[in-house]
Formats: sequence, structure tokens, C-alpha cells
Amino acid sequence: MRKVCGLFGNGANEVFQILQEYEKVLKGQVPINETAVFLAKNIDAQKIYALFESALEKAESSLVRNNTRLMRMAFRYTMLLQEDTQTAKTELGVMASYFDSFHNKDSAFGIAIVTDQRAEELPEDTWYKFEM
Repeated sequence: MRKVCGLFGNGANEVFQILQEYEKVLKGQVPINETAVFLAKNIDAQKIYALFESALEKAESSLVRNNTRLMRMAFRYTMLLQEDTQTAKTELGVMASYFDSFHNKDSAFGIAIVTDQRAEELPEDTWYKFEM
């Protein structure tokens, strides 16, 4: 797992800690199709977000920062799906509008965001400002 975390450059240790937290929570208690809900309900989300913040601060290149953003987006998506708030729906709309390859017919990110929400513009949020 440590070698894979090399994708996150100087933030590799933080991402490794995030994965360790995932493993602590997910010990095979639930079937694979229920793990996202179980994780969202049982993980210390603030700790995970803080580790992502630290990893992004340490990232030394645009490639590494974008890798960190994508990894955090996967976690954030899982968390947002558990909320039934307008804020969550709005953020899912941002993800769908700017990163959903299926609905946008653009294979750039190769992901599908399951929501009928769409955003008019990308918010000023470092987590959604990918670098080229």
C-alpha cells in the first residue's frame, strides 16, 4: 500500500494514514455493496479531511495535487451521498457538471457521478480546481 501512495508525492504518508483509517473501519463486517454507507457512518470524517488538507499542502506538483484532489473527491462523494441536504446536492451537481465523463461525453476523468443535479459554474474551491 505504501508504494501505491507514491502517487501522492510528499503527501504519501497522509494518504497512507487515510487508507489505514479506512481499513480500521472496514474489517469485513458488511458485504462489499454496503461498505460505502458503513464507512460514511463510522469513519472520523474530520480526521480524513484534515489528512487530505495536509497531503494537498505538501504536494509538490500539479500531477500530485490533482491525484490528491481525485482521491479526496471519491471520499467526499461517498460522504455526500449519505446526506439529504441542498448543500450536498449542490456539491454533487458540481462534481457531475465538471467531472462526470459519462453525462458530459468526455472521457477525461472516466468517472460517472450519479445525480440529476448540475452546477452553472465551478465554485472557488481548491478541491475542484484541477491544474493542467
